[in-house]
Amino acid sequence: MEKRVYFVRHGQSVANRDGVLGGKGTLLSETGQEQAARVAERCEYIDFDTLIASDFVRAQETAAPIAAAKNLPIITNPLFGEFFEASEFNGLTETDPAVVAYRQERNDNVVNNPTWSYADGETVAAFMLRLEAAKRCLEEIESSSVLVVSHAFFIQGFLSSILLNSYVPSREWLHAIQTFQHSNTGVSMLRYSEGKWSVVMFNDHAHFAE
Repeated sequence: MEKRVYFVRHGQSVANRDGVLGGKGTLLSETGQEQAARVAERCEYIDFDTLIASDFVRAQETAAPIAAAKNLPIITNPLFGEFFEASEFNGLTETDPAVVAYRQERNDNVVNNPTWSYADGETVAAFMLRLEAAKRCLEEIESSSVLVVSHAFFIQGFLSSILLNSYVPSREWLHAIQTFQHSNTGVSMLRYSEGKWSVVMFNDHAHFAE
């Protein structure tokens, strides 16, 4: 059975708007709520019968109007949550010296020490296991078309692992993640057929066209 999987990144969060890191409970901004409404309108014309969202509040808020438009329940699955950085960084900018130093050390350890950890942040090794588990979840779900509301780093990590056909942390994987840029409420579509994944569409946001 051929399966289509759509990924939608959540709408703009308050943290996105303010240019800072946000945690699991970060809400959508007013712009993010408008984006969620627009992508929900587009989803009325996308054929899917299963709606999954991560357990982050901003993903749930984005999924809510989609669920209403399609008359579907939201299946909450934490596998599709964002890569979790140390909560002490919430409210700091990406250029804050503490954030820069943390990310540099994490990236330096991707290959040789992927279990490197800091405070309550997720390790790269744990993230890779979660990506692989999410892939299996999508492969095994009894639906031919699924839409997942998730997050930029997760979607970029998922696509990178699909392209490289690997769930072993590598420099190539990290480079691929940093190369992809997924916009708020951008839509990507993958196809799974006969045990193989293919990327059909990436970060489309035609729903914002005038």
